[in-house]
Amino acid sequence: MQNADDNQFKRAEGSGALPFISFQRHPDRIIVECNEDGFTEDDLSAICAVGESTKSGVSHGYIGAKGIGFKSVFATAKRVSIRSGYFSFYFENSEQSSGLGMIVPMWDDNDAGPPCPVTRMTLDIKKDGTPDELEDRQNAIDKQLIDLQYTCLLFLRRIKEIRVAFYDSAGELVTSKNFCFGEIDMDRVFIKVASTGPDSSSETSVKHYHRTKHEVLNLTRRADRTSSSTEAASDSTSSAEVVLAFPLTDDSKPLVGDRQYLFTFLPVRETSFKVSRHQFRPPTSISSRLTPVRYSGVEALTPDSHLCSSSSTPTLTPTQAARTY
Repeated sequence: MQNADDNQFKRAEGSGALPFISFQRHPDRIIVECNEDGFTEDDLSAICAVGESTKSGVSHGYIGAKGIGFKSVFATAKRVSIRSGYFSFYFENSEQSSGLGMIVPMWDDNDAGPPCPVTRMTLDIKKDGTPDELEDRQNAIDKQLIDLQYTCLLFLRRIKEIRVAFYDSAGELVTSKNFCFGEIDMDRVFIKVASTGPDSSSETSVKHYHRTKHEVLNLTRRADRTSSSTEAASDSTSSAEVVLAFPLTDDSKPLVGDRQYLFTFLPVRETSFKVSRHQFRPPTSISSRLTPVRYSGVEALTPDSHLCSSSSTPTLTPTQAARTY
């Protein structure tokens, strides 16, 4: 999800298509598709390396960094096949490869053909381990996809549609859900949520939100964080964007009382805020304790004390606090 939101979608936007990411869950594999512009030679070099990324030294608008995120798929997958444009290759990790399989691509000559219109990654799920370990692995994958929240779209920058589908061993669709983001005006946005059940039943709803943004400048760098020379020169981590989204009824009245989630682009934890009207005043600090911060006539007060009332609650870095819900 993070890598997809960092992509470019000029081709999709030029054709009027929504930038999307889809997850197709099969019993033995996961297929991830995204209609981004496609892999370049630099992207291929970055995905084969550790500690390198095509995102370094750019603005704070990028979620991922350091070129490490992709390698995490091998915690679940033994092989990852990638098709994007004319590129077709795979990585295969095994105990015998000593990790080389995660960084050395193998060209897939069997997948030759016309350029792929989307970037497609196929993750073949590991089959090693005891029956209990295999079951735990499958359940963990299913839980992440089932728990995927439509509210992610409120805080992603480029992705406007998320699709999730579950298939059985025969390739037949079992259940699916689809989230689409849209804007009504500068402050009001909506998300259309559509789902199908195992009995082919379908359900559709529209969620409305008031969303406001504020950029915080001149943030103090963390002493324990080492910045690259490019980042230091560009001062790319000294600012962050804070986004607040408030649920509304269909006629744009506020929905009060529901617990919501704190996001760092993706959900971090559930929390709640006491909200009252107040004149705008720029924030002076950002942390998980969230001392009073005011945006566009709305003041978000400290969350419930039991959620942030001990020294064990870590202070969020500028990047971690980049988007708040």
